[in-house]
Amino acid sequence: MAPNDSVLPDVATKATSLRVFGYGSLLWKPSFEYSSREIGHIKGYVRRFWQGNTTHRGVPGKPGRVATLVKHTKGVTWGIAFLLHGEHQIQAALRHLTTRECRLGGYAINNNTTFYTRNGCEHTVMVFTATSECEHYMGPAAPETIASQIVNSRGMSGHNLEYLFRLADIVRELIPEDNDEHLFDLEEKAKRILRNLQGRTMSQEMCLDSVVENVDDNNNYNAWTSDKRTIEGTVSKA
Repeated sequence: MAPNDSVLPDVATKATSLRVFGYGSLLWKPSFEYSSREIGHIKGYVRRFWQGNTTHRGVPGKPGRVATLVKHTKGVTWGIAFLLHGEHQIQAALRHLTTRECRLGGYAINNNTTFYTRNGCEHTVMVFTATSECEHYMGPAAPETIASQIVNSRGMSGHNLEYLFRLADIVRELIPEDNDEHLFDLEEKAKRILRNLQGRTMSQEMCLDSVVENVDDNNNYNAWTSDKRTIEGTVSKA
């Protein structure tokens, strides 16, 4: 369904500027025009791979796992606040995001979260997050289970591993102060699964094909050449 003005938040028509907080795929692929961006964090939340995804990183009946925010008294989540300035930027970005995050991703909108920049400034940001009431929510599971689901999932935007590895890489690169144990533990467990698949038996061949070769024409992973090399290179270096 194409986005339309009637489903946009009221802020889309009332605000002259707006900041959107990214903590997952928005860190490397915002796909909307913005005026500036700042690195910082929000408080009271932690990043968790508890949201299912049946479009971008999974399919119906076999969802992938992507990041959401979970309330935690002492939690801190680092990310990027994207500044949208003016009617054109705000409406265009929110049309894109309400489709990407809400319609397809099953997320809800929080308009009133405080963002703390590296230099101590504070801004109000819009955050897309999923709770147990949201569509596709999968909730907590053992890290080994989550990693296995990620290794074996893919969708129209590519393999679920791309999402996990890109997120871990960009956090290290842009936000070295972010010691996200959940994220980096899942990354290591996914690499371990891939290393084990390198010594596969014939009965494991189909599983490995879905991860490394991915010949399904219903997704974009075959065109994901640079990231495919990244996965294979990461496995060999781990």
